[in-house]
Amino acid sequence: DGEAGAPTVILEAMSGGSVPNWGWIQREIAAAARVCSYDRAGAGWSDAAPAALGLRQSATDLHTLLTRAGVPGPYVLVGHSKGGLIVRQFAADHPDEVAGIVLLDAAHPDQFDRHPEYLQEMDELMPLLRWAPPLARLGLMRLYAVDGFDFSGLPPRDEAELIAEWSAAKHWDSELANSIDPIAFFEEGQSLGSLGDLPLAV
Repeated sequence: DGEAGAPTVILEAMSGGSVPNWGWIQREIAAAARVCSYDRAGAGWSDAAPAALGLRQSATDLHTLLTRAGVPGPYVLVGHSKGGLIVRQFAADHPDEVAGIVLLDAAHPDQFDRHPEYLQEMDELMPLLRWAPPLARLGLMRLYAVDGFDFSGLPPRDEAELIAEWSAAKHWDSELANSIDPIAFFEEGQSLGSLGDLPLAV
């Protein structure tokens, strides 16, 4: 479980990601430190989210989870892709509880301003996202989850969990809700300031 009194490593997944995505990474970190991953509302085995999750709400949900689970700080926050913005917001809201941040291929608050082609790519995905929930309810998205994605690089149990998650209507309901207005989440992040002297690895 790592050194007593050492910071706990918190893993914050990408958009659409969940605990199994950290399969190899969490095992490696656990050899040296306490490490926790979780499923955001609407992801993995968590309950469905009532609506699309904003940036500040996502950071608040994480803090509430850590408090209720009795996981004390300080934390080293690891954010992958969209998770990078969530850990930055968490650090802005709770600076005394954060020992450092690791940004793993993290999203940028201005990425849609700098790369409007990303929005075009998302528009092209919308037909799939709109059809996915009803197809999942008919059991057909399992075929897509098995053949359309390659999770084979993960440990076998994590691979099986991801296939099960991506076969479920709840996963696609969440993906659709969070894709209808993708800019709103990133606009919240544009008010994030400097990390100051907080240790950072990218």
